[in-house]
Amino acid sequence: MEREFQGVFVIDLDELERLLRVGTPGPWERNTNSSRDTRWVNAAEGDRDIVCDLDEADVSPAQQWDNAALIVALRNAVPELIARLREAEAERNKWMKGCIRADKVIERELARAEKAEVERDDEHELQLVVCLQRDDALVRAEKAEAEVEVRVAEILSRGERLDRVISRAEKAEAERDKVEFSRGEEVGVLEDDVAGLQTRAEKAEAEVKRLTEDKCPGGGYHKRAPCRFCD
Repeated sequence: MEREFQGVFVIDLDELERLLRVGTPGPWERNTNSSRDTRWVNAAEGDRDIVCDLDEADVSPAQQWDNAALIVALRNAVPELIARLREAEAERNKWMKGCIRADKVIERELARAEKAEVERDDEHELQLVVCLQRDDALVRAEKAEAEVEVRVAEILSRGERLDRVISRAEKAEAERDKVEFSRGEEVGVLEDDVAGLQTRAEKAEAEVKRLTEDKCPGGGYHKRAPCRFCD
């Protein structure tokens, strides 16, 4: 009527119901015959058959009477106990189904939580990579800015040198213009002198030409004085 399952004794209700069907129908009752000092258990209805004669029991009459009370109480309570156990088992099965559904929900939520945790870890790892890349970019940007500052300083230094060179060039150009102007003045004076000399040369050539055209037969030149060949 009962079996052990994982350390817990489970009542076999089907077996109890089978025994109730094959046994003497209840309810039962206990009886005694004081004149004969006998005690027994019999069916309370119908032919009132004696179910159990307690006279042969190895206990005292008082204990026999108490055992009869126990037997009667248990027999009469068994149908109600079975009904209640059936109801309790139905509730238990219902609760077990709810627990199974709850376990599935919990497993599903745990899986979602684990997935979310993995995604969160992946996101954190991605953020870490992005932060490292950003830090590397910042370092590279700072290095580039420093290089730009150095180049700008070099360019500015070259600009200052270029300004000095330009200033020197401008001064040299001004000096050159001054020298050219001075040379121009000197050339003008020389040109004037050359023009004067040319004029004098032209006059001398004209005079020579005039004198040459007045040759005498003797091959001489006329003078202011008469030639001896032409006289």
